[in-house]
Amino acid sequence: MKKLIIFGTGIAAKLAHFYFKRDGEYLPVCFTVNRSYINSEKLCNLPIIPFERIDTIYKPDLHEIFVAIGPSSMNVNREIKYKESKSKGYKIAKYVSRFSLCYSEVGENCFIADNVTINPFSKIGNNNFFWEYSLISHDSVINDNCYFGPRSIISSYTQIKNNVIVGASTTIKSRLTIEEKTLIGSGCYLSKNTSANSVYGRNCSKFLGEISNKIDISD
Repeated sequence: MKKLIIFGTGIAAKLAHFYFKRDGEYLPVCFTVNRSYINSEKLCNLPIIPFERIDTIYKPDLHEIFVAIGPSSMNVNREIKYKESKSKGYKIAKYVSRFSLCYSEVGENCFIADNVTINPFSKIGNNNFFWEYSLISHDSVINDNCYFGPRSIISSYTQIKNNVIVGASTTIKSRLTIEEKTLIGSGCYLSKNTSANSVYGRNCSKFLGEISNKIDISD
């Protein structure tokens, strides 16, 4: 069983620990973050080690590392730590759930959650996160450092460039190009190409009043 270091102490790191441990290919041995972010000694009963000296305690030739950071700063924070981990000499792990349908190769530091579908003939780069029930259709290209929320749908022949965030339950039409650092909120439908650094969102549902006790939903 391969020994694994998890970078991060937030919810993404806790989830990574759960799934890696559940599926059994890796044995998580510790968490790591920069020293200034450490505010406890342990997480999930494993030690938290300062990243500045992680390679002196857990040797790169004996351990792999997975960078489990969410989409903060358009995934740039995860991108930086992914590159720093490689520079320390670590092999970078990836996670592909045994409950996913993944028919295309995925790059380093990718996270493929339960019930994700990645169709054949797609190209998946490095450091991408795909959460539950997201779909990457055939012949799509996903570059690096992207994040796909639950139930997001990328239709066929679409290119997603670097550092894109796709919110939950969003659908992207086929044959589009989503430029780098595009932020797409939850529940959107995109039918046109985007420009770099663009933001898309939907209005929240209309508030109808505090009247739920007056509504009859009986048969």
